[in-house]
Amino acid sequence: MSRRPTPTSSAIAQFLRECRVESGLPLRSVAEKTTDAGHPIPASTICKIEQGLVEPGLVRLRTLLEVYGKPLQDAVCLLEFEGLAVEPLPSGEVDELYRTGLALLKQGKARDGLGLLLPLLQRGVAPSIQERALLSTSIGLQLVGKHRLAISVLEELLSRPVEAETRFKASVQAARAWTGLGQYEFARAFLARAEELSFGLSGSERALVLTNRARLDQSESCLSRAIERVREALALLRDSNDAINYVAGIAQYANLLLSAARGRDALRVSRAGISIERGVGSPAYRARLLLVEGRSLIEVNCPHQGLQRLRDGMSEAVRLGNEALRFLSHYHAWKGYLRIGNNERAVAERAAAEAFLAFSDESSIEAQEVRGDQLGLLGRERDVQVDVGPRGDAAHHSGDEYG
Repeated sequence: MSRRPTPTSSAIAQFLRECRVESGLPLRSVAEKTTDAGHPIPASTICKIEQGLVEPGLVRLRTLLEVYGKPLQDAVCLLEFEGLAVEPLPSGEVDELYRTGLALLKQGKARDGLGLLLPLLQRGVAPSIQERALLSTSIGLQLVGKHRLAISVLEELLSRPVEAETRFKASVQAARAWTGLGQYEFARAFLARAEELSFGLSGSERALVLTNRARLDQSESCLSRAIERVREALALLRDSNDAINYVAGIAQYANLLLSAARGRDALRVSRAGISIERGVGSPAYRARLLLVEGRSLIEVNCPHQGLQRLRDGMSEAVRLGNEALRFLSHYHAWKGYLRIGNNERAVAERAAAEAFLAFSDESSIEAQEVRGDQLGLLGRERDVQVDVGPRGDAAHHSGDEYG
């Protein structure tokens, strides 16, 4: 039986070829350096690796990167990009591909949007398109739980001589990505940079800073301050006629009210947001609002109705292919089923939430709790009735980490 060839990565092949050219080393010199490093690779094999004919494998890849002075993480990022991108680049005008990819992101269809945006980062695409694609790609990567990858994209964008408005937006997204990783000091630093650039910008852009400040306030349990910031942001968004971000702000506001144990207010606001969303057409924010409504119903002692709304939000997240929202829906369903004493279903929902984290570097409070739960809470769920208190654990956590 003939041996099936090992699949190769065109991104890694191109990357290694570019590294060698950048270093100014001929193939024979690279081969000699790999021998000196204790893992000899013949020049002919290096040539085949660069042509994409041979997969390097981890040992040879690490050896070549050491020769070129490049970190292994660079190659890991390339492989993750390659897994998300559409191959080959779809036909059509580059501008149209960008607009379609961005529209898919706004609908919450992160992977579909990334499939069109990632190929636009390759060489040969106009810098102006690349810069917009880099910014949008960073948003999409956060939606699929790839915060570190998003930061690497933003670092590339911020290394360029971009306009102040682009630098502002990139700084805000960097703050969001660092918040997703639980690195709040870095997030604050980028928000401070964004505030320095926000003079003269629109009300929507000033609102963007306020809503991200509110997320940091929430991480420090400064809920009153966070609520005031979001209310100020909502006024700016309303005056700017920014309907989509206004709905996003309502979702964040409702979540904060719920975190402050104001379940009835959160229920009222989330339902108002769902009504407004119908005229806007933003299914990702509708899914978020459904999750907040479901949690609010559980909070006001309507757990079965609440769980149904959580399932509605989960269905919307599945339809969109939005992993981040699916994670939150499973997380809050876990808490909801604990509330009604259905421990078997709670275990299943927690396991579904954990499955998302296996492919994500998400470090939100919810993610930390799911990961920490692996140390023994599951056993207690199977054996005992868990008392989650009158508020419910979900009331302590953010339900709007991603948008």
